Amino acid sequence: MSKINYEPIKEKIKTGEKSSLIKFGEEKNYISISRDGSKITYIPQGHTEKFLEPEEQVRAELYIELIEKYKYKPDKIEIEKYRKIGHPHKKTNIKMDIIVYDPELNPFILFELKSRDEYEKYFEESIRTQLFEPAATEDKGKGTLKFLIYYTRWYDDDGKLQEKYETIDYTKYKSFDEWEAAGRPNLRYIPKNYGIKDKPPIFIKGGEKYGEKDLRIDVKKEELDRIARDLHNILWGGGKYQNELFFNLIGMFLAKIYDEKTTPEGQPYQFQIFFEGLDQEPSQKI
Repeated sequence: MSKINYEPIKEKIKTGEKSSLIKFGEEKNYISISRDGSKITYIPQGHTEKFLEPEEQVRAELYIELIEKYKYKPDKIEIEKYRKIGHPHKKTNIKMDIIVYDPELNPFILFELKSRDEYEKYFEESIRTQLFEPAATEDKGKGTLKFLIYYTRWYDDDGKLQEKYETIDYTKYKSFDEWEAAGRPNLRYIPKNYGIKDKPPIFIKGGEKYGEKDLRIDVKKEELDRIARDLHNILWGGGKYQNELFFNLIGMFLAKIYDEKTTPEGQPYQFQIFFEGLDQEPSQKI
């Protein structure tokens, strides 16, 4: 058997560089970058941060898209808000990266942002402590906060934008434990203009040729490690059906491999969650 040498995926880091989106944001006076490229100012908010931080570049580009693509007004977007939570005698400062407010200035979307390298590393901790924990304090029982979104973006070696995010329906899941018990459902869209949804993508074999999404192949080890931990916790988390679960999991892996190999180019993979309108199909149908 011949040996196959797997080379690690090299991520293109654009630290300090201006993407076309950043240049566009400057032209529209949404942001300004200092002459030496070290600082960014969000002009409507009057807020300045270090632009050389990878996470800040994620925030800057998302901020511009929230205005242009998702149609939110700049004065309804807050950058980096701190909120004290916890026991009155032992409060903790929680930083919220972006909050989108509705027209009555009630919180509507809460974002937690990470660089690509940190996304998997802090996945559970950040969703639990940076999204769910401050959400209740922000919402104040009004029910206006609708979405919690854990988000990152990066550019691949071809300069193409890649995004990854978990969109959580906060109207259904008020705690991390409730969300986890439900199977960690991900809505897979960012709501536009206070509720208008872009239909989640269907994954198409060879999709880039047809203007659609294909399966990612630039998966990093940290992501696989997290998935492996999740599977381990589910399979061996107690109960007497571990062997049955394990055999079913192997069957699912084989079904996925078969699906990827036999799906004709230009056709959707069958091993995925489809949407009926803008809602996920029920688990029984999946």
